[in-house]
Amino acid sequence: SLFGSKIEVETEIRALEPKVDIYGKIVEQYNTELESLPAKKLQLARLTRQSQVAEKLYIMLQEKYQESRITEVGQLGNVRVIDPAKAPKEPIAPKTKLNLVLGVLLGLGLGVAIAFAMDYMDDSISTLEDLEYLGAPLIATIPHIKPEEGNGFMSKLQRVEDPEVNAINERLVTHLKPRSPVSEAYRTLRTNILFTAPENPKHVIMVTSSGPREGKSTSVANLAITFAQMGTSTLLIDADLRRPMLDKLFQIDQQPGLTNVLVGQKDISEVVSRIHDVPNLYMLTCGINPPNPAELLGSERMHELLAQLREQYSMILIDSPPVIAVTDPSVLARFVDGVVLVVRTSQTQRGAALMASEQLRRVEAPLL
Repeated sequence: SLFGSKIEVETEIRALEPKVDIYGKIVEQYNTELESLPAKKLQLARLTRQSQVAEKLYIMLQEKYQESRITEVGQLGNVRVIDPAKAPKEPIAPKTKLNLVLGVLLGLGLGVAIAFAMDYMDDSISTLEDLEYLGAPLIATIPHIKPEEGNGFMSKLQRVEDPEVNAINERLVTHLKPRSPVSEAYRTLRTNILFTAPENPKHVIMVTSSGPREGKSTSVANLAITFAQMGTSTLLIDADLRRPMLDKLFQIDQQPGLTNVLVGQKDISEVVSRIHDVPNLYMLTCGINPPNPAELLGSERMHELLAQLREQYSMILIDSPPVIAVTDPSVLARFVDGVVLVVRTSQTQRGAALMASEQLRRVEAPLL
């Protein structure tokens, strides 16, 4: 029984030991919290003080707000609504109609001003009056040749790679469309050349211009066709030794040609080609491109050659380079009976045309 009692006592003691540990921890926790009570008390006092200050501030602002409301009511006591505000049916800005009218007027005014400015700054020849200061008579005006007015006899041939040649090709209207207004204009040019001086007929005519792409090759080709159509034995000479065009236009070989005759390599009868599509029309190409074109064209051999050709052909037309670009037309003008200066509307500059005409007069060229 003693052992049994001892075992019960020891068992009870061991069962109570965890409780003793837990109670010890609880005591330590309470001691820790007891030590932190002063800090929390201070924090509580601080928060209480802030709350009291905020409450007093709120009460003061509330009083001010109520005083302001009372003052506002007292000031607006004499105000009454006459007409309640209404939303407008249309926006007051922007004023679309007014802005549209102003924009149209401003655009028209600006467009007219720009047009006058461009016309004032445009130095090209655009009217017949612009030619008066050149001091030379106007012997013909050629209308603008539209593409559908072309389809000349060269359109049957194979087109070449040079776009400028194709452009002239399309403008040879005097062969297959002899009744077109353009053909009639070239016939007028032919008649005026023939009757420039009836007592002194012109047999050798040189056609030139102040600059490139102004229509001299087109004009000389069509003019040659009109002379041939009249039954006149006509020779077309390509004297543009720097940039020949007529050989490509009529689809004949460039060599041999004029330069081969001038240097003594060929005889004139060996190099003149007949244009079979146009009766009475013959062609003398430029030949090999020489290094000294001006010297060849101004040589005594050239003078003798033209004198020889005068006896064989009734009319000789010469296509020469532009006057301002090179001196070839100036030296060649001494051997011809007349010079036709071609100007192109809205492209030839007044100064360039005047310079070209003065250059021709300076060498005493018979400017028609």
